Amino acid sequence: MKILFIGVVVGAPGRRAIKSYLSRLAACGDTPDLVICNANHAASGLGLTQETSRELFDAGVDVITMGEDIWSQKELQTTIDSSPNILRPQNLPVSSPGHGILIKEIGGEKIPVGIINLSGYSYIKKILPENPFPIIYNIIDEMAAKTNCIVVDFFARTTAEKIAMRYHLDGKISLLSGTGTLVQTADESLSKLGTAYITDVGIAGPVSGVTGFDATHEIERFTSYVRSFPKIAEGDLRFNAILVSIDDVSGMAKSIVRINETIPI
Repeated sequence: MKILFIGVVVGAPGRRAIKSYLSRLAACGDTPDLVICNANHAASGLGLTQETSRELFDAGVDVITMGEDIWSQKELQTTIDSSPNILRPQNLPVSSPGHGILIKEIGGEKIPVGIINLSGYSYIKKILPENPFPIIYNIIDEMAAKTNCIVVDFFARTTAEKIAMRYHLDGKISLLSGTGTLVQTADESLSKLGTAYITDVGIAGPVSGVTGFDATHEIERFTSYVRSFPKIAEGDLRFNAILVSIDDVSGMAKSIVRINETIPI
């Protein structure tokens, strides 16, 4: 099977980039078996709404994962329970609405794929997640009883935390895709134990600015104590993703290809 994992979506430009890229794949008859994207900044730069999630699903996304801004749009708190294909980090407080794990059946043969959304622990302040390292083995063991193919989106702020999780889960999952910093890293790899990995898959959003946000506005945010609201940058679009091939039976990753494409507007 082929899984396309798309970087963090930033606002309407990011949604346009996804629609453009996936429509071209469909026109070529090269649509992946499963498309996942992290939508932490999909709704005007903060979180996700029903409208923006529908736009992503209509574009061809199958599963949406999230991160620190999961509750930045209030409506998601009341709608996520009825949206099984939208995941929030599994290591949030147990009283949190929604869920962070999903078994998705794909293709005509309905091959089960397990998807886990995790949040890092360091410098994540908005949602106060539990440390994911001590708990992830139990989550994976329960999922492994149902499928050999397991994908983890690890939304974290520090490179070290994501690299540590890579070694923590090596051989236990098919793919660990790091998200959270919105800058694609050039360290995609395939371990001897069959786990594909990248520290950060990157962004779907504007090429210019500071991780998709207007540079002048971001400089003001860093130099002022006044609360700042997101302002999306303008211009050409960047589409970052990874395309991973996984053996249907063993769940071992066979290849990982990093995608970094500029889409002119």
